[in-house]
Amino acid sequence: MASTAPRCVPFVLLGVGGVGGELVRAIVRSRQLHADKYGLRLAALALLDSTGALTAVGQKQNSPDSPDSSLAELSDEALLAAVRHKESGGKLCAPPLGLAADPRPTELAPSAFIRRVVLEAGASAGAIVVDCTASEVRGTKGWD
Repeated sequence: MASTAPRCVPFVLLGVGGVGGELVRAIVRSRQLHADKYGLRLAALALLDSTGALTAVGQKQNSPDSPDSSLAELSDEALLAAVRHKESGGKLCAPPLGLAADPRPTELAPSAFIRRVVLEAGASAGAIVVDCTASEVRGTKGWD
């Protein structure tokens, strides 16, 4: 590959349990491989669980490793802190110290919350939505 900056591939992750958490770890662990072999950087814009979201929207700065300064990306440190928090029984509506949460309002259906976060965090960036949830969101138009 040429020595140009890797192309950012933004994503929003639904579910940060066993599968989602391991996916985050694999992405962080494989940053150099993805850049060298494929010329890519997978950029996490938001992580969601059933209680809330952790997003990069409104952060004071983007990930220091991101080659795309226009993209509000969660840092690897924030991603791994969120995974550890979830593994210890925490919820994203109350993330670890130093990380800002976007709790899901109780009156808002999970599918509506997912749609809102995806649109706010990732739609303009053309983000991929990765579903690692343990259950399906059913009965809502567009998420059947």
